[in-house]
Formats: sequence, structure tokens, C-alpha cells
Amino acid sequence: MTDDCADLRFRLMLFRRGELDAAEAEAVRAHLATCPDCTAELAAERELDRRLVGETPAWSAPPELRGAVSERLAREGRARRLRRWGRAVRGGVRRPLIAAALGAAAMLLAVTSVNMLAARGRQQPDPLAVPLAEAASGYRRSVLEQQLGLPEPDDLSKVLKELQQRLSVPTTTAFPGDADLTLVHVDPTDALGRPGAILVYRSREGHVVTLQIVRAPEFQVPRERGTPVGRFRPVITRQQDVSTALWKQGNALYALSAPVDESAMAGIYLKVRLGTSNP
Repeated sequence: MTDDCADLRFRLMLFRRGELDAAEAEAVRAHLATCPDCTAELAAERELDRRLVGETPAWSAPPELRGAVSERLAREGRARRLRRWGRAVRGGVRRPLIAAALGAAAMLLAVTSVNMLAARGRQQPDPLAVPLAEAASGYRRSVLEQQLGLPEPDDLSKVLKELQQRLSVPTTTAFPGDADLTLVHVDPTDALGRPGAILVYRSREGHVVTLQIVRAPEFQVPRERGTPVGRFRPVITRQQDVSTALWKQGNALYALSAPVDESAMAGIYLKVRLGTSNP
């Protein structure tokens, strides 16, 4: 792989998704026309996209979000019905005093109901639902990459440094791997609408373990949601067959995913957390 190929690696993802401007896209096409290695990698990535669409389970909106949307629709529907009922009462009753009294009662009922529903509707969707879903999705993509045997970078440390320099993602502080958890792949990714990195490890038991890192200084992980693990409190949850540990470390959000239960995930988390250069 040449230096040009290494530089192109960071733009292939955007090219595949149609997010490069015309000049950058043309430069990528020119390189692909003369480089069979990058052309093969792009074809493998497109095949992976196809398999992700066709083989991975569809994710539904989190229950909290569905509940909030349903509540909002129901609230607006009730308010419209109350307004129509109030207009009908005011138009159908001819005696002014009775009409005024019923109109006031209808208005009071509408205001009271809307206020009660608004108070109930203030409960916001779970702020962790999106990063947890993105972590699980990134994990499944990495599993497919391993199954397809996509080409590995020649120098993982170089890729880590380039991701840190180009995307301001603190990849060089991440767990470097050991005999029980070997770092085998590094890729750029995106999460929470910003660029990030995903580090792929292979456990001694043969499991794929992923660590997704994105720079998100404003994002907060509620401490009260955390699970005590040593002196730390990550949020550990399980979605179908994948457990994820979510935590903040400096200005970055970290998401560690593996096909294990929450107890085993706590042990992997502690290894990875203590194994960074900024514990």
C-alpha cells in the first residue's frame, strides 16, 4: 500500500456515501482507475454495505422515543377534539349565560388537560439510546468485516496516529491490546454525527470486541445510570446478543461492545479502561 493509498483510506468512506465534493470525488476516481488494491477495497466495502442492509436486523426506535411521539400525537388530537367540542357548544346553545358558562368550562377543561399532558410529555427520550444503538451497529459491521476478510492496514499504529491528527480522535490513548485481547483492525467511522474511530480486537476465545471513540466534549453520561466497576461507573447495557459499556474519558465518548453478558463486559471494560494511557 502506497502513501497515496493510505491517504485515500480516509476518503473512501465519504466517496462511497456520496459526501465528497466534485473535485475530491474526481481525484478518488482517478486514483481508483490506476490502483487495483483500492478498487478491490471499495468493492469489498460496498459488498459489506449490501450485506448490512440485507442481513442485519432492523432497529426500531427506542421505546422512550416511541412513547414520547405517541404521547405528543395523542395530546394534539385531544386538544383538537376539545376545541371542536367547545365551538360546537358555544354555537349550539342559544341562551348567552349558559353558552358563556359552558364555553368557560370547556376552555378550563382544555387548558387543564393540555397542561397535564404537557407535564407528562416533558419526559425526554433516553439520551443514551442513540450512542448505544450506534455502538451496536458499529460492532455488527466490524463482525461482518472480519467474516469477509477485508484487508488489514499494514501499520496499525500509523493509522491510529493519522486518525488522531486528521480527525482529533484520541485513538493513541486507547487500549493497545494484549495477549487476551489483540488489536487486529482500525477504521474511521462516524457516530453522533461526527467523525470517529473504531478499534477492532480479537479475544482469546475468538470473539470480536470493538471500541468506538468519538470526540464529544458536550455529551454527558449520567453518573446515576452507571454500574460500579472498580473506581469507575460506566453505563453497561445489553441489546439482543451484544453488551456495550459507555463512558466519557476526557473530551471523548467511548463505547466498548462484545457478545458477552453484562458481568463479563464489566471485566473487559476494566481491562480496557486501565490499559489506556489516560485512565
